[in-house]
Amino acid sequence: GVSSAASDVYKRQSAIGLTIGRYLQMHAPAPTDQYSPGSYFLTTQKILQDQYVKDFDRHGVQGMKSIKSSTNYQCTYYENNTFAESLRALKVAEKGSPFWKSCVFNCCYKNAKKDFVESLESVTNFPYFLAESTYSGKLNPRGLLVIDECHNADTELSKFIEVVVTERFAKSVKLTMPNIHTQVQAFKWINDVYLPKVKSHLRHMESMLEKYEGLRDRLNEFVSIAKKFEMLDKHVCKVNRFIAMYDRDNWVFNIDPGEGRKGRRLEFKPIDVATYAQDHMFQYGHKVLLMSATILNKDAYCEVLGIPTNEAAFISIPSPFPIENRPVYTFPIGKMSAAHIEATLPKLGEAIKEIMKQHADEKGIIHCHTFRIANYLKRNIRDPRLLIHNSDNREETLHHHMNSSEPTVLLSPSMTEGVDLTASQQLVTNSLSITPSEHGIIST
Repeated sequence: GVSSAASDVYKRQSAIGLTIGRYLQMHAPAPTDQYSPGSYFLTTQKILQDQYVKDFDRHGVQGMKSIKSSTNYQCTYYENNTFAESLRALKVAEKGSPFWKSCVFNCCYKNAKKDFVESLESVTNFPYFLAESTYSGKLNPRGLLVIDECHNADTELSKFIEVVVTERFAKSVKLTMPNIHTQVQAFKWINDVYLPKVKSHLRHMESMLEKYEGLRDRLNEFVSIAKKFEMLDKHVCKVNRFIAMYDRDNWVFNIDPGEGRKGRRLEFKPIDVATYAQDHMFQYGHKVLLMSATILNKDAYCEVLGIPTNEAAFISIPSPFPIENRPVYTFPIGKMSAAHIEATLPKLGEAIKEIMKQHADEKGIIHCHTFRIANYLKRNIRDPRLLIHNSDNREETLHHHMNSSEPTVLLSPSMTEGVDLTASQQLVTNSLSITPSEHGIIST
């Protein structure tokens, strides 16, 4: 679970990566004809990027700089727009207008990306880095690539490479998905029918955008079409790459029957991502530092990511915290599998009520695995101490939990790694972590 101990370990881990990067830069720099100076840091979550900046940004050119996707930045001119939305509107904006000047000379996203590129220490998340390295090609390899929580690297690669084709989207481009039962049928239909049709639709949208560019009074329509065009363009790129990489023996195929209007989904996921790790990640560092508390077997890990074992050094150190300071208690409650979760949830709620009573004056976090579990506990326990977040207010809820003087308890399916809760520890001495597992509750 996440506790003051876990967050302290994460800080130490981050500081190790930073120190190694600075040491290599000073004493063993990479060849300048192939690599730019400095280090890239990859994290699994945007909230961990903020932590890196909070801990290591010196508010100058040399400090830690962060970059996220363009949808995370608000336009400085149109406050209700994200950068991505305003960038589309810029294509039809009058040159020299206040909006045009703001976008060209004072864009928050462009400034953030400039800082990210120019700083010697730059942090971002897996999805942004993989998209930039694959589609943009503007990231230069550096002396060191630090991959934090690296046990997630293969999963992040798989998510980036996997392809999903939905019946609902096929209908939107006037295409009927046939009855498909096998991987061979699905690949043939995607290659022979689906991809050509989607490419044709993309060309049609491109011609529509060309017509709209001269019609500034129809800005909203242009922005809407431009957004759809960008999404479709990325999808076409992804399907093209899938077709080029496809090897029947290295892909798992699944048909999701869907429910109601969602319709069927054809899903292709790679089995072995080792062949992609070098091109998408490792080539961006002259040396690569992989950090995690959960690499259980060096050889197995190297095999998964295609790392030659004779080129890798593995360092394992014991926990700096005595065993008596990190107890784990297991309380069997019931099975949480799909067939049994409905019967187990009420029992789980009652058990958590009792644990919260025993820790009435302490802050805590409940790792729920899914929003379904989190929402159930929030609705049925009905305790004002419980805080819950969604995908839009995650950071704000965490900030409230950390800074409130009340013994709040955070419900979350997505704060199991590296979240720094040390600010809350200054207010409440003890902390509690509850994880509903497959068979019960694990409390730490």
